[in-house]
Amino acid sequence: EEHCPYPSPDQVAEARRMIDAGATLVLGHHSHMFQGIERYRRGLIAYSLGNFLASDIRWKGPLRDYAYDLREIDREGIVLRCALSREGMKSFDVLPVRIQEDGRVAPCDGKQADMIRVHLAERSAPLINRVYEEFWKGFRLEQRVYGPLKKWWKNGSLLDKARRLRVQDVRRAAAMARKVLGRRTRPERA
Repeated sequence: EEHCPYPSPDQVAEARRMIDAGATLVLGHHSHMFQGIERYRRGLIAYSLGNFLASDIRWKGPLRDYAYDLREIDREGIVLRCALSREGMKSFDVLPVRIQEDGRVAPCDGKQADMIRVHLAERSAPLINRVYEEFWKGFRLEQRVYGPLKKWWKNGSLLDKARRLRVQDVRRAAAMARKVLGRRTRPERA
């Protein structure tokens, strides 16, 4: 999924199947931000290394102008250096990089490199958990349901909120919670 700091449970299962089938290194991509890395059995899985060919975009089209500015987190990435052998992954090292304003990728140092390493550790930690699916459900619930509700709740007075609240908003939030949890959140009607 794009702009998501964690791989989905399906991506984790597929990458692990590849290692089980004999791969030593699995490199994922497409999320537009780097995701976690895990050692799995005799191999290594890097779910996404981040953006490398991206920059701020300005384009004048025939009907409208387009503009897209990379978010700071989209500018962070990692280069992976690996030492492989017949027995599997011997070692690996991570080089933090950043997309510069002119679109070039450059190595980071100092606080910037340290911050990227912290982000990598945070994104890798849940992969060690045997019940990654439970972590994923909680993450998605926070991202898709609780997060938007918290943002909505912070904006305006209680009276403003009561005026803006619509039945379809409540139904949409409940449906998203059911979808994320993979089950019904209310009892069946008889």
